[in-house]
Amino acid sequence: MSNMMIYATTDKVGGNIESVWGTKMRVRTIDSSDKDEVEQAKADGWLSKASDVIEQIETQKLEAENKVMKGKLSSGDDNKRIKELEEQLAEALTEVAQLEAKLAIYEESKDANGNGEVDYEEMTISELSALLKQRDVEFNARDGKAALVKLATDSE
Repeated sequence: MSNMMIYATTDKVGGNIESVWGTKMRVRTIDSSDKDEVEQAKADGWLSKASDVIEQIETQKLEAENKVMKGKLSSGDDNKRIKELEEQLAEALTEVAQLEAKLAIYEESKDANGNGEVDYEEMTISELSALLKQRDVEFNARDGKAALVKLATDSE
């Protein structure tokens, strides 16, 4: 039996409500080898990544704020304000997507000792180089491991 953590918004049933990366969500453990249990969890709205639930929650908050603002505004001058707010919402959603991409790159990094933290010292020079390229960090191909580790740390 191999366990896996799954996550859902607080409106779902089951699991415990916990704060994950500063966001309240439901968390529970299931047997990942039980295909029926995994499929049922997916059908019930449970996800394997906490970051996906955070994205759902943030999107719901932004959409709710947008509805409230649209409800408050109704005249011709207000239509201009609605468009401005919709542009701000689009910018915010774009920023959320960019942050999620950065988070995905970080999560792909090597967790050598299994404690949930990336240990750049445990990575090889080629792994560090690949990570820095993903993060669009400029470095010299002749840089040593210590320099690459510093760049990786500074780029978080």
